[in-house]
Amino acid sequence: MLKWILCIAGAIALVVIGFAVYWAVQPSKVTAVARFFVYDKRPTLFSRADAYTDSDYPNELQIRRYHATLVERLTGGQVIRSAINHPEMQKVAFLRAVDDPYEWLCDHLEAEFENDSDILVLRLEGNESEAEQLETVVRLVSDAFTDRLEETERIHLSKDIDKLESERGRVLKEIRVELAELEKYRTNSGEGSSDYVETEVREHQLQTQFELLDQLSKGIKEREFDLQAEPRVMLVEDAYIESEE
Repeated sequence: MLKWILCIAGAIALVVIGFAVYWAVQPSKVTAVARFFVYDKRPTLFSRADAYTDSDYPNELQIRRYHATLVERLTGGQVIRSAINHPEMQKVAFLRAVDDPYEWLCDHLEAEFENDSDILVLRLEGNESEAEQLETVVRLVSDAFTDRLEETERIHLSKDIDKLESERGRVLKEIRVELAELEKYRTNSGEGSSDYVETEVREHQLQTQFELLDQLSKGIKEREFDLQAEPRVMLVEDAYIESEE
């Protein structure tokens, strides 16, 4: 009986030693991290309070959808492809060792909004011996992410401005024609005449056109301010190795 007990104890001891040796030889893991601050709405040259009314801000559902879109963009698609094409990325040894660096990064990069806040966090875990390379990857992906967002925003705003300016030009042309016609009716109209009634109708139409022109001009000015404003997504902590506490 004692012999069996000693055998079992010995086996357990060997298992424990085996696990200890296994974990001892495993490489230590570290995580490279970058953080972004995300505005609910793009800040302008004015203070946010002066620039927008409450109705201008997105609701909670819109914010959650926007956040989900940012997470998706940060961990795949054109952002990753752009980062991979950077010359520095070609020097990352652990990426050269995999069959498809794009798929590997899509699978291993993690992004989330910290504690349901406006802070977007990008993480990449790897071996401690690769810490510097992990930082490089996270930095290049972060740069590609912000560059892509700013470019997309500029293109979107520029297209909006072009459309609004085109519409404003059309409205201005119509106003000039209406003013010329209105002047003719004013010259020939007398109270109670058909021309007098037509004059009132045309004056009302002109008022509507001027209101539309004012709205278009304000829309153009707002988007021109937005082009000069800080981006909606700002890198606030560049890539670093997160310490384990």
